[in-house]
Amino acid sequence: MKHKTVYKSILSILLFSLPLSLGAQDKLVLGSGVHHPTNPVIIPILTEAYAQLGIEIEVRELPPKRATAETETGVIDGELFRGNIDPQVLPNHLRVPVVLAYGKTTAFTLDENIVINGWESLESYTLGSQIGFIKAEQSPVADRIYFVKSAEQLFLKLISGRCDIVILPFDTGAYTLNSLKREGSHGQEELNQIQALEPPLEQGPLYHYLNKGHQDLIPQITAVLKEMEASGRIEEIRTEKEREVFGLP
Repeated sequence: MKHKTVYKSILSILLFSLPLSLGAQDKLVLGSGVHHPTNPVIIPILTEAYAQLGIEIEVRELPPKRATAETETGVIDGELFRGNIDPQVLPNHLRVPVVLAYGKTTAFTLDENIVINGWESLESYTLGSQIGFIKAEQSPVADRIYFVKSAEQLFLKLISGRCDIVILPFDTGAYTLNSLKREGSHGQEELNQIQALEPPLEQGPLYHYLNKGHQDLIPQITAVLKEMEASGRIEEIRTEKEREVFGLP
């Protein structure tokens, strides 16, 4: 009888020390690029969405490859956003099938007469891009591109006439350009004349991903995001934050 009482006491302690539900999740750690300019656009969307499920999110800024590796191995719970992922390459990444934003590979220039239509249309120009930007490094015109460390350097090369076109993700380019304008320490007139050419060289949707250990959460967060999408709330947040972060009109 004494042993049964002790067993019940231990069992009670163990039960009360566990979450109320084995499926309960009150916080998620999500990886994203360090100082990525799209972070402040996506974070409020997912913060609001997960709050409806009683879940808090913590964004951990990491080098992109590390964020992907730690999501794949379950060290962190997911990635804030990424483009399309091949499930055969990253089988533990589960996509939440709602588009949060679009990643655009964009050509920036001072020359209003330049007209582009795909990578091949850049072949007669002097090009610059940032080291590590895979879209540019793997592009058909990669051997014509001069790569430098920072986006700031690229725009300074552009306004000094040392290149015709700067190739960057739209968010990185717009954020950097806006920052340079605010600093006021460079050619403001030229900076104000830089334009992002349309159409983008490439464009693709950005999705939120969770480690497969949270597969039960996928239908729940998908339903919330789809409701926010249908009501226009995602577009409202995205537009507001893009204006704020990128200095868009």
